[in-house]
Amino acid sequence: LIKNILKKKIRFMLENIDSTSDSDSRKALDQMAKFRSLINEKYKYFLDSKYISLLNQKLDILSREFNINVKREQSIEQKRFEQYLYQKSLENETLEKEESKSR
Repeated sequence: LIKNILKKKIRFMLENIDSTSDSDSRKALDQMAKFRSLINEKYKYFLDSKYISLLNQKLDILSREFNINVKREQSIEQKRFEQYLYQKSLENETLEKEESKSR
């Protein structure tokens, strides 16, 4: 019963790796940390140590994937911000040229 619940939880995380935003990935990482501590503290009495080790390996992989998502989203946001700043600087240059022509 416990193994089935844990499998469902990990399967749910796997299904949501690519469809998450930066904030969702951060929430997932927090949930994984809680899930990991639950496994290592509470379920260690009910599960084989090899199975717990396997779960921890799976959580490590999931954690890496979610971290990649967070970094990718941050990179995208940074690029958008840089494009915005560049566009604003172009607009300011255009305004300055128009003002100098009108003088």
